[in-house]
Amino acid sequence: MKKYKHIQQQAYEANMELPKLNLVIFTFGNVSAADRELGVFAIKPSGIPYNELTPDKMVIVDFEGVTVKGKLRPSSDTKTHAVLYKHWTNISGIVHTHSTYATAWAQAQRDIPIFGTTHADHNTVDIPCAPPMNDEMIRGNYEYETGFQIMNCLSERGLSYEEVEMILIGNHAPFTWGKTPEKAVYNSAVLESIAHMALLTEQINLQAPRLKDALIKKEEIEIDIIKLDDEISIEKEIALLKIDVQGYELEVLKGATDSLKRTSNSYPCTSIFSKAISFSMEISSSNLIMSISISSF
Repeated sequence: MKKYKHIQQQAYEANMELPKLNLVIFTFGNVSAADRELGVFAIKPSGIPYNELTPDKMVIVDFEGVTVKGKLRPSSDTKTHAVLYKHWTNISGIVHTHSTYATAWAQAQRDIPIFGTTHADHNTVDIPCAPPMNDEMIRGNYEYETGFQIMNCLSERGLSYEEVEMILIGNHAPFTWGKTPEKAVYNSAVLESIAHMALLTEQINLQAPRLKDALIKKEEIEIDIIKLDDEISIEKEIALLKIDVQGYELEVLKGATDSLKRTSNSYPCTSIFSKAISFSMEISSSNLIMSISISSF
């Protein structure tokens, strides 16, 4: 069905990033991509090598863990993904790997201490390690219960899944999530890097101190992000729009796409200082913008 193609493509592309980032070997690991409106997610099939994956092989599953489309068996971790999607409404991507360093901390049943600002840039708390599952849960539906193991750990520590997007499962391995599959993969790579640095830190200095609270609080400063398209009324005519930014140019332009399209009687004056952005516009004979192409390279 074509209505699932977009999440199958997203799941495929995200899964293919895992071996590139050295987060998986053989058939280990999986990424899923959810469509909230359809109430389903696409996930890697079980036991299929990464070099044999295609978008069409991504299995479609609903938030109860029931296969909706696909001839292949979905990942063995599918029910964990389903539980998290069902209860956490603001995520659309989940990653599970057995990456070396993050898994080592999980097997040691240890939180990853916040030693430096690299860690604090992404989390202002220790990366939590959920305690090993109790025997009753293990004897039940293990993958299903893993979802609750994750949620219970965050709840008991007073942590929000929207602020802490990664966790270790004691005796098991890491899970990460995000608003998109791409962000979930990013978080997985960040977690592995932080786990590696923390291990080296303790090897160099067994008494290494935690990051100072003053530096942690510095990283906690929140900045409101407002899209230009949300600030300018759609009924308002725009004679001239000048965007002058340095840093995050692509994100700024994406947040002003509709406004740029409505700019009339004048060419937008756009100052961009990054060479990593390609920005092009098609102008009609009446000086109206017909299309805008924004890309990074």
